[in-house]
Amino acid sequence: MTPLYKRVNPIFFQFLLVAGGLWFFHCIAAFIIERYNIPIHISSETIPIYKRLNINFNNWILLPIGAFGIYLFLVRSILQSEHPIPLPVLLALFIGLKVLIDVSVTMINGAFLPLGIKEYINDVPNFSSLGDILRNYASKAKMLTRHAGTHPPGAVMTLWLATRLFAFNNMVKAYLIIFSAPFTLIPLYLVAQQLYGRKIATYALALYLVTPNIVMYTATCMDAFFS
Repeated sequence: MTPLYKRVNPIFFQFLLVAGGLWFFHCIAAFIIERYNIPIHISSETIPIYKRLNINFNNWILLPIGAFGIYLFLVRSILQSEHPIPLPVLLALFIGLKVLIDVSVTMINGAFLPLGIKEYINDVPNFSSLGDILRNYASKAKMLTRHAGTHPPGAVMTLWLATRLFAFNNMVKAYLIIFSAPFTLIPLYLVAQQLYGRKIATYALALYLVTPNIVMYTATCMDAFFS
C-alpha cells in the first residue's frame, strides 16, 4: 500500500504537518500554563502561542476569504501555464496579490486602520528633527508608544521623513507600507531563480504570500516595511 505522504502533494503534506504541529503545541502550551499556574513574565496579550483564541466571525471575513480564492486561482493558473509568463507580468501579478491579501486581512475587523496604526506615527511629534531622534531616542523611550519604546529608531525616522514629505496622517503610514512591502518579492524571486531555477522561484513567491508571519504584518504594520 502506498504511504499517505506519497499519495498527497508533498508541499501540501508538509504544510499540514507544520500547521498541525504548531496548533498542537499551541493547545498543549495553553493547557499546561493554565493547569499548573505557570508564571509568565510577559503580558499574555503579546504571546499568541498560548493565548486562548477569541473566535469572532463577521461579514468582513469574506474579504480575506475572497482574496485567498483569487490567490489560489491565479497561482494555479500560473503554475499550470504551458508558456512561460514574462517576468514583469509575473512579478506584477504577485505584487497585486500581495496588496490584495494585505488590505483584505487589515479590514477583517471592519476598519482599514486598526488601533495599531497609531504605533510609531504618534511618536513623530516627540522629535523636532532627525538629529533629535538620533541624539535623544533612548532618553525619550519611556514616553513613546509600546513598540517605538522597545525598538530601534528606524521606524520613527522613516515616518518622520514621510510625514514631512506628505502630511501627518495615519493613511501616510498605511500607504507607505502597502506600496513598499510587496517589493520584497522582487529580490526574493531573483535570488530563488538564481539558486534553484524559475519554477522554484515561482513557488517561493506563492508560499511567501501566505506565510503566516508575513500575512500578520498586513498593510499597516511597520514590520512589513522593514521586512
